[in-house]
Amino acid sequence: MEQGEGSGSKPSDEIWSKLVPSNNKFSDIELRLDEVEINSEVKISSFEKQQWCKITRNSDLSSATLQNKSLNVIYVDGTDVSTEDTITIRCGSEIIPGHVSEGYLSYRFKVMPKDDPSKKVLKISLDSDHAKCSICLNIWHDVVTVAPCLHNFCNGCFSEWLKRSQAKHASVLCPHCRAVVQFVGRNHFLHNIEEEILNSDSSLRRSDEELAVLNTYSLIKSPLVINNGKKPRRKRSHSVSEEDSSSSVTNLACAQCGTEYAGFRCNQNTVHLQCHACGGMMPSRTDINIPQHCIGCDRAFCGAYWNSQQVTRSDSFHMCAFDTFKPIAERIITRIPFLAHERNRHEQDITERCIRQMGKTLQNVVSEWITKLNNREIDRTRMPLNHTEMITAGTHVCNDCFDKLVSFLLYWYRVSIPKHLLPADAVQREDCWYGYTCRTQHHSEDHARKRNHSLLGISQQPPNLSPRFRKWQLLISSIVVSSPFRSSTLRSNRSLVVKSATTVAPKYTSLKPLGDRVLVKIKAAEQKSAGGILLPSTAQTKPQGGEVVAVGEGRTIGQNKVEIGVKTGTPVVYSKYAGTEVEFNGSNHLILKEDDIVGILETEDVKDLKPLNDRVLIKVEEAEETTAGGLLLTQASKEKPSIGTVIAVGPGPLDEEGKRKELPLSPGNTVLYSKYAGNDFKGTDGSEYIALRASDVMAVLS
Repeated sequence: MEQGEGSGSKPSDEIWSKLVPSNNKFSDIELRLDEVEINSEVKISSFEKQQWCKITRNSDLSSATLQNKSLNVIYVDGTDVSTEDTITIRCGSEIIPGHVSEGYLSYRFKVMPKDDPSKKVLKISLDSDHAKCSICLNIWHDVVTVAPCLHNFCNGCFSEWLKRSQAKHASVLCPHCRAVVQFVGRNHFLHNIEEEILNSDSSLRRSDEELAVLNTYSLIKSPLVINNGKKPRRKRSHSVSEEDSSSSVTNLACAQCGTEYAGFRCNQNTVHLQCHACGGMMPSRTDINIPQHCIGCDRAFCGAYWNSQQVTRSDSFHMCAFDTFKPIAERIITRIPFLAHERNRHEQDITERCIRQMGKTLQNVVSEWITKLNNREIDRTRMPLNHTEMITAGTHVCNDCFDKLVSFLLYWYRVSIPKHLLPADAVQREDCWYGYTCRTQHHSEDHARKRNHSLLGISQQPPNLSPRFRKWQLLISSIVVSSPFRSSTLRSNRSLVVKSATTVAPKYTSLKPLGDRVLVKIKAAEQKSAGGILLPSTAQTKPQGGEVVAVGEGRTIGQNKVEIGVKTGTPVVYSKYAGTEVEFNGSNHLILKEDDIVGILETEDVKDLKPLNDRVLIKVEEAEETTAGGLLLTQASKEKPSIGTVIAVGPGPLDEEGKRKELPLSPGNTVLYSKYAGNDFKGTDGSEYIALRASDVMAVLS
């Protein structure tokens, strides 16, 4: 401790105030006289002492008057004090003998409490062995406490432990109990106990040289939140030299510690956060609207904060670039993330070709699906991020979380693509039983290439659904499906949730479909059976027919504008689980794409159906009634047939120029088709029919 030099006042044993330097390399200045001229260090870079002010104790005993005795301007709580000018200072006032940018040292004026004889002194009995650092096995020096285990260490000892742990391990562990350390800070209460122990037993005190070395290692100046997380794996371990280790260690200095930026400067009580990306420090602030944590992973990132404070990167402090942590809508993506489609490069290649085939870019597709996410058109229950309901296009996320989000959205994009728009080699692949959760795709290149994994596996679907429903559920926007980012052990029957019809308020009198969409008024469900029995609502079959009441303007393919192939008033049949149901003007309607319309049916008999686009109407061959041994088969045990006769064919699909391509089938062909494809119908004579796409027909029999 240093004492201020007095002039004309009687010395006293009582210390009535102190000047506490911001840098612990310098000693506190004790004031014992009522009038003191301060002769001390004024610059951080020099131990040279200068006479720079005079402090006079005021009559209220809780404040003082400072007079500038130097040629420089003195700053007291931000107020300029010129040469020979005076200002009143109180406990906690910050005093700087010159401008901070020129390296001047900052002092804090502290008024010492007066001893009150009426107060009882609390005595604590403490064994000195309980006040020792478990690293150096000596009495604490500048003691720090770690949380949540609350063990105590020397500042220098734990700082060195912290540097080495961060350089070599994913998490910082307590040296005493090996618990993960989340927070560390200086403990001023235990520091007083430390001083009392050393005063009572001087043999426990370390040499000045040893303490000086320990102070050089001390890095913890303010409360510190420690960032724990996975480090990148190395395939081969290699030794790290001492120089490399020290260079990779996190620099605990913060740019706002000692320097003011954007009206803010850290003090001794400021809690700091460690950036997960660069390892640099930043103050934890709740008084600004700039996010400091990624909402997707709850890790701290400093890029957005330092950008808002207009602090530029330098060699003195670790700082991230703004691009590492910014809003989702402001991000640019040029490649499909490695995580997409469960790291299956064949599925990634198919997705990339689909995007090119549609004349779009990856950025266009991702932006479109971010808009859908922002409009809450996508189920988020299995999104691989934290706080999924809070994520919007304006949410700040880190690079890792953005890649996970893009991978999640690309899965939805692939699921929504109609089968006929996929590349030819992708259409011919069979679906993998386990879908996206298949583990074989990670170690078998052949399996990853030959099977389709961009779907919900059959093994994960609810057991009470028919196989045909399982196939079609992946193409329906009105059904919420699980996303491909959870373990295959998650076999929840809640993975499908059917959304109810959207009700349009009566104030809207018209509904105009856009693009290639069609508005169909749904035909009322049959309320009685063929025998006249009244059916309850649960037994009524969902209708697959209705009347077209409005059509969109069509779509553009290549250079040609293609109009909708059905007109207003046309009775149509559509895929059973297609479109979005809307309640409009008191009636149930369906908004669907033209491609979801199976055909035109102007009579009550399905054999008169006129297929549209690439659809084919097939009369199903009757199933075998008996086994080879002559046993009669029940309805449930009959083999589902996959052979039938073509009754009618559509005009064909559109090519890349918007022209129709003729189908390779004609009425009268006997064909073999995929067992669980298409939509089933029953004719008035009891015959079974199926309407499916021509691509689901596997062979022509003769």
